[in-house]
Amino acid sequence: MMKEDIIYGGVVKQIREKRQLSQAELAEGICSQSMLSRIEHNLLVPNINVIRQLCERLTITMDEVINQTTTNSWLGFMRECSESNRHEDLQLLVKETAKSIGIIFPSKIERQEYLYYKGTCELILNRDNQLALNSFQESLNCTYSSDKEAVTDMEILLLSVIGKIYYEEGQGSIGLSFMEKALERFYVGINKREEIELPYIFANLGMSMIEEGNPKRALEILEEGILWNKKKQRFFCMSKLYLFKGLALNDLGQIDESIDAVKMSESLALLEADLSF
Repeated sequence: MMKEDIIYGGVVKQIREKRQLSQAELAEGICSQSMLSRIEHNLLVPNINVIRQLCERLTITMDEVINQTTTNSWLGFMRECSESNRHEDLQLLVKETAKSIGIIFPSKIERQEYLYYKGTCELILNRDNQLALNSFQESLNCTYSSDKEAVTDMEILLLSVIGKIYYEEGQGSIGLSFMEKALERFYVGINKREEIELPYIFANLGMSMIEEGNPKRALEILEEGILWNKKKQRFFCMSKLYLFKGLALNDLGQIDESIDAVKMSESLALLEADLSF
């Protein structure tokens, strides 16, 4: 996500100047003045607590801020939270925008992305597979049909996560078919694939293959995901990919390689945690 897509900071600056507050006065007790400066110049996406406190000091509600920003701005916030695993912040954003979803997300593509983040919160934070599945399926239905030729990154991601839930709920064959379809469609137009969260499709199917007793196939899939991430110079989901790789190698009897992969996973998990702040 491009930081310039997020215009929350510009709104904060306009209101602060209208209220005749200095940066130091607005930031006092909330964040540093240098952080506020970066927020106002759209160089930093603050967490939701900071957003709320700034709004309160400016005597403006989150809804009023929403009305002065664009759809891309709020989807940008959600995207940033999702990609950095700030799911509590993501859930707060989902709840805030749910009040005006028809106004804020008028197009099918915008609503699709919103529903994906809603399902993500239901899956990861609430641990409610059925609610998450409903949101993901509603999201997919916004744009997808089985005979569609050009499938988007978001549709591929949705196919995979829907398959993962079906698989975890005991509907293995249906789940695997969804995850396999996601991987198959990924390779159609692979050079145009850019969605940061796409490595999930390799992790989902790779782990399922391990559970199916097919570690060789799992290893192939997981290494493909690792390679794609490396080509994109990204770390998203890498710790999980290496952890599952370690499990697959262990099942194949390659113990030393398995240990190395798990150690790499642990190192990457620390790096991912640092990058999330």
